[in-house]
Amino acid sequence: MLLFTPGPTPVLESVRVSMATPTIHHRTAEFEEIFAKARENLLKIFNMPEVLMFASSGTGAMEASVVNLCHKKLLTINGGKFGERFTKIAESHGLKVRDLKYEWDTPAKVEDVLKALKESKDIDAIAIQISESSGGLRHPVEEIAEAVKKENQEILTLFADGDYRLVGSRKRLVQTNHLMF
Repeated sequence: MLLFTPGPTPVLESVRVSMATPTIHHRTAEFEEIFAKARENLLKIFNMPEVLMFASSGTGAMEASVVNLCHKKLLTINGGKFGERFTKIAESHGLKVRDLKYEWDTPAKVEDVLKALKESKDIDAIAIQISESSGGLRHPVEEIAEAVKKENQEILTLFADGDYRLVGSRKRLVQTNHLMF
């Protein structure tokens, strides 16, 4: 079992020392080798068919996923700061949003998600975070993903154990800031 701890987390000494070395140009064979190894390791860690590396904040990766994967209407599960952010991102791009809002630190309910899908047939993506680190909340994402896929295989899920996963290096992999996968 892998534990992806909510953060921020301290950066390991070995990482800080490595960051103090001269920068390797991104068009060199040395960089390509390091990048390929990092990609290979990320594929293993996440057990996914593909991985993208973003040099961005978490918000940047959230925005990239929302604008590229939602084409009709996004269902956001809003139980804290990250849920709020998914909603604001979608609205700022003019996307239709069904915001399933909960009191902060209240986990989403599978039946609420299924009800929202029945009420809004044009939903083609769901955004939910596995945890709201602002209060320690953990949504039942595995159960939600299973129920959603039974209801409609075409709906994309954006979360851990979903069709698309967003993982921050600092908060989940005990690394430096501004790397998202």
